Amino acid sequence: MIFVTVGTLLAFGSLNGLHTVPDRPEWIAERLAWLVAFGGALAAGGALAAALTRRGRHAPGTNPVPGPYISRGVS
Repeated sequence: MIFVTVGTLLAFGSLNGLHTVPDRPEWIAERLAWLVAFGGALAAGGALAAALTRRGRHAPGTNPVPGPYISRGVS
């Protein structure tokens, strides 16, 4: 949300609907636009995170970390 807010502030110079007082009817439409923008950024971040975690997956039955197998024995 900070990246979207700062990016919009740098690009347009104002944050209507986000940092303004709800004193006119247009404010509702401006606020809804912010919700869409934040939702899009959240979806993009989630897709990026999913793509990055898929890279690290290994085939079933393989051990991604080599080393000794340690089991808990019953004494």
